[in-house]
Parts: sequence; C-alpha cells; structure tokens
Amino acid sequence: MTSLGNNSITLLKATMNNTAFMDFVEQEGGDRLAADVEAFFTEYTGENVDVLFDRLRPKTISRMWRFFVAYTLELTPYSPLCTHLLENYLNGKWDRLGLLALKEQKNHETNQQLCA
Repeated sequence: MTSLGNNSITLLKATMNNTAFMDFVEQEGGDRLAADVEAFFTEYTGENVDVLFDRLRPKTISRMWRFFVAYTLELTPYSPLCTHLLENYLNGKWDRLGLLALKEQKNHETNQQLCA
C-alpha cells in the first residue's frame, strides 16, 4: 500500500481514532473532504482501525497528513505556511519526529515572543 515506517503507521492509526482531529477536518475541509473523512475515521465506519487502514487510498492518507500538520501546528490547512512546511520540512508522510520538531520550534518561538 504505502512505504510508511512503523512509527508513521502508529501515528496514522492513532489519528484515525482522534475525534478532535475529525472535528477539525470536518470544519476546515467541509464538503470538499467529506468522502475522505468518511473513509478515514473509525467513528464513521465503525470498522476496526486495522481493517480501515488497509483500505485507505494513498490520496486520502496524503490529504489527511496535510490536515494533521495543520491541526498539530494550529495552521490553516491550505495556507502558504502549511504548504511551505510540508514541502520543506515534512517531505515524508506521517513523519512523527519531523512534526514533533516543528511543534517544539513553534512553541519555542511563541515562548520567546511572550517573554520579550
């Protein structure tokens, strides 16, 4: 299906059960992502996460990665900044370590601004 590493697969499967993320995707993606939402989240299908994972299409995985990056970093999914980060820092899909590094960097920059 896809060449994701074990850490990436673990993150992806956990995200498939994340109802707060589902709410974010529904709000930000609207009708445009309705089919992806229904195919991705276990809340909709009632399927076991492993069964649902095996049926996911690569394009759904890719779109959900963009939305998960936006959700985690508190960005708009199709903003220039989100696109820049995806293209320059998170080339691997579901790159947990890269996303954690960006989150830490963002938190550090926010703390510096608050303390200035």
